[in-house]
Amino acid sequence: MRLFLAIDLPRPVLDHLRQVQDRLRTAVDGRVAWTRTEQFHITVRFLGEQDSTTCERIGSTLGKALQLPPVAMRGVGTGLLPERGMRRVIVVYFTLLADDLRILHAIEDVCVAAGMEREKRLPLLHATMGRLRPPRRMDPAPVFASTRDQFPGPEFMLDRVTLFESILLPGGAEHKKLAEYAVAAS
Repeated sequence: MRLFLAIDLPRPVLDHLRQVQDRLRTAVDGRVAWTRTEQFHITVRFLGEQDSTTCERIGSTLGKALQLPPVAMRGVGTGLLPERGMRRVIVVYFTLLADDLRILHAIEDVCVAAGMEREKRLPLLHATMGRLRPPRRMDPAPVFASTRDQFPGPEFMLDRVTLFESILLPGGAEHKKLAEYAVAAS
């Protein structure tokens, strides 16, 4: 199974991202594979191909590891990834509103304990708006300018983390929810 852990976004944030994406559609020239609204999420850890044993190990410990206070988040602007060279992805960046990275560290620790390699850095919190087809050199200024008045986005609480399976199809990936873990101080 191809798996990832993500923040499943609440309806007001999904609506905001759809409005941002509508603006981006007029600002970005060329072919773009736009992400469907129901697929918007913030990946916090890509797990890759994993067997059911690793999936069970993560599931059995993640709930306990997330016994932490929820943290507020919001979208802060648009961007292009990678930040240099050939651009591939149009994104909305998100930030935690408190300087509290314990949730991200707890997720990483659970993945390492399940046998995965430790990531070299914390995730760049973002939602993918679309993928440039083909990747190309592109000035980010028009992208930023087209959506500047849309930010900051609505505030929401990082109060759960969802385990998804990513099913690769010819028309793009489909994401299937496998489990949801509450972020809640005990």
